[in-house]
Amino acid sequence: MAGCSGGDDCGCYAFRHTYRTLLDDLGTPIGVQQKLMRHSDVRTTMNHYGSAYEKTKRRANELVAGKLLPENMKAASRATIQ
Repeated sequence: MAGCSGGDDCGCYAFRHTYRTLLDDLGTPIGVQQKLMRHSDVRTTMNHYGSAYEKTKRRANELVAGKLLPENMKAASRATIQ
């Protein structure tokens, strides 16, 4: 990647974090992410790269609430996370 040499490693790491976040948001299995990022240990992929988008966290919460909460409580759950 151009510009990733010398003291400009910040841009390279920012790209890797964004790449991992996008892979995760697309639902790519963690083992595939590890291989694409060329990490020898999956813990590096899981613990050091990426973060969840707010919309993804919100959707995950809604899916879990949909499985666990009675119908009358689902609307209240959606209101608290928006």
